Amino acid sequence: TQLDRVYSGSVDIYHSGEKDSFFVSMRLSNPHERLNYRDNELDTIARRFSKIGSGPELVDEDLCQVIRHTISYMEKRSPRKVHFVTTLPDRPIMVPLNRYLFEWVIENICKNAIDAMEGKGTFTTIVTTESGVVNIDLCDTGKGIAPSQQKLIFESGFSTKQRGWGLGLSLARRIVQEYHKGKIILKYSVIGQGTVFRITLPTVSEAHKA
Repeated sequence: TQLDRVYSGSVDIYHSGEKDSFFVSMRLSNPHERLNYRDNELDTIARRFSKIGSGPELVDEDLCQVIRHTISYMEKRSPRKVHFVTTLPDRPIMVPLNRYLFEWVIENICKNAIDAMEGKGTFTTIVTTESGVVNIDLCDTGKGIAPSQQKLIFESGFSTKQRGWGLGLSLARRIVQEYHKGKIILKYSVIGQGTVFRITLPTVSEAHKA
């Protein structure tokens, strides 16, 4: 099934190659730590994807704290030549979230960005608020997406990569739009300059009006 392929692909994301293994092992030199790391990763993946199709519960969460945690997680597992810049409001932003699924969305976009930057560049996260919603801009300095492909990127099965099933952005859109009643768009992409995705979510006060 599609979910089985996504689950398998998610394991592949974390344990797929020498690059990921190298950067993790640089930080986890003790064999017992490495085993615990893998167990924790698989447990997190299982929790996330068991939510798909089952009406995941949303809990009021501080979006800033969730993003800090997710970006920190990705930074520790990324090439050292990828720089992370995060700009957040100086106050909590409460949003109804399924944390496990939303973190996966951010991680998936970040991983795509690192691939597009070929392991060298800047990944920037900017959070702003307006009129009952919060915007999360996820920006990279990668190779960009061709205009002919920009309308296709959220379609299931579409991929610019030789590996994978092209399910990442399609599933991300489902998680954001169906489960969190938000929006995800390709805000900007220019060949040779980079790409910006924007996720828009209702804040707690706005969501409770619905």
